[in-house]
Parts: sequence; C-alpha cells; structure tokens
Amino acid sequence: MLRVAEPARRAAVEALTAKGLIKTDPDKADLAINLRGQFLPKVAVTQYGYVPGPGFARRGGYVGAYAGVDVNNYEERTLTVEVFDNHTKELTWVGWSKRDTTGEVDVEKLQSSIRGILSQLPAGAAATPR
Repeated sequence: MLRVAEPARRAAVEALTAKGLIKTDPDKADLAINLRGQFLPKVAVTQYGYVPGPGFARRGGYVGAYAGVDVNNYEERTLTVEVFDNHTKELTWVGWSKRDTTGEVDVEKLQSSIRGILSQLPAGAAATPR
C-alpha cells in the first residue's frame, strides 16, 4: 500500500484543486479528506446444473464429460473517499467505487477512480456552513 499512497494523495489533491479548492495546512483547512481501500477475497462458483455424458465427434473422435463447475478466486475492492468538516469533525460526504479484480493495484486505475469519485462531490459538500 505504501507504493500507491502518494499517487492516491496526488490524485485527490488534483481533483479537489480542479473543483476550485485550495490545499492548505491541516490546522487551517475547512475540509479533511480520508481515502480508504478495502480488499475482500471472494470465490465465484458457477454450477451449470448438468453434466453432459460422453459423446462421439463426427470423425470418430471421443468427447469426454465436463464436470459443469467453474471456480474463480478474485478480490472485491472498494475505494472510499470521505469528506469531513475539519472544524466540527462531522462527515459531510462519502463517495466510493467498487470493482472485482485480481493482481496488484494498478496506480493509474486507482488515480482515475479517485478522480471519478471526487468529480461527483457536490459544491455543497465542499462548503463549510458557519
């Protein structure tokens, strides 16, 4: 996760800057952003409900039976972006994306997901009522 922490932070800063917000010191900020990732291992089992029997091909070849079950391991990955009012510490907005995948985290896809989530941040969630 250390490999993706800085690129994720940069993507969040870029997305919020594009919305007109300015990065400042944490003690002076109106908003605080929390990025959270979750990985849940999953198994998909597909039972086709039948087992075809042996058969014969046109040219005399033998076709064996198929068990009719596929088992696939994957991860359900959820990326959550939480926006807090930095003065009251209250949660003002939450956005997330979820995908099923395997392998290492792709940094470009992660950054794209963060930008996509934050593009949905409404103007009211970024304004701190006083």
